[in-house]
Amino acid sequence: MKEFIDKFAEKVITTKESFDVKRDNGKIVTFVQRQCGDARYIYSFLGAKYYQIDEKPDFCAVVKDDQIYIVDDGIFFRYDAVKMWPDNVMHIDEYVNELNHKIGEEFKKFYDSLPIKEDFTESGIHYMINDIRRDLLLPSKVKRENIRYDRRPSCNIKINKEIAIQYLCGIIDYKKYTEKEFEAVRNTLMISKSKRCKMQQLLEPGNIVTEDESKLSLKLRSLKRSGQKNVEVQFTDSKDHLRGTAKVKIVDLLYAMVEKEALLPSYCDKHDSDTCDFLERLEKFGQVNNVKLYDIMTFDNITKIKSLLDDAILYKK
Repeated sequence: MKEFIDKFAEKVITTKESFDVKRDNGKIVTFVQRQCGDARYIYSFLGAKYYQIDEKPDFCAVVKDDQIYIVDDGIFFRYDAVKMWPDNVMHIDEYVNELNHKIGEEFKKFYDSLPIKEDFTESGIHYMINDIRRDLLLPSKVKRENIRYDRRPSCNIKINKEIAIQYLCGIIDYKKYTEKEFEAVRNTLMISKSKRCKMQQLLEPGNIVTEDESKLSLKLRSLKRSGQKNVEVQFTDSKDHLRGTAKVKIVDLLYAMVEKEALLPSYCDKHDSDTCDFLERLEKFGQVNNVKLYDIMTFDNITKIKSLLDDAILYKK
């Protein structure tokens, strides 16, 4: 016994007019067809609803070259359990996936053909190095050993159901559409590709991050995950004229380490009396000796970092 969708598919191929298909339960579904460019749209009316003048049909399928693309499968699955699609029937989503796979393959060739520029400014290189340091010291989902910057990105140009249907109808030319979409992102991708390749070149020597930085980052992130917010940091200036400790926020300490920037007073715990005393002495020392805070509160002047939880030494110079 033929299933409902098999009966529907046979009718679609044999006629371009309206037709009825009876379900196993005796109910009749009326289908109306209309030409739309190179394809046909098929609409469905269920039972007596067809005779109601204000009833709107349901757009359920598109036909092109005897291939049927189901747009709304509710009419076929609602009352009948479809075991297998007929050979000339497929869901529009499957067709969309095929088109997007095709675009993805064409994108690979397009991306690989893009030229790479080499003329980066000094500040541009600096930002790239900081990006690499951030990825190495603050890894997210990608493990450090798996980081590669010159991998080809995924294709963000996608065809949706509406565009696929327009393509079936001949309203959109696939080649012209994809070429236009690729050209729209050409310059952006050229810049991105050049940057990715340069970052990979900078990464490969393995000297962007030191072993001490890697170990400290791992310890600080572990403390942060455990709920600890601050650590004790011991500073001294380059001539050992001033020594003191401050409680510093872990998140800000990590940021300063990644960016290789000085620690700002705002990174410190202003509710801690010893920290406030150190900052006050530091400010006076700077005024007397004409030294800026940024020149003292640097990573080079950190002599020790200690956990507040168990006094464990996280770093010692």
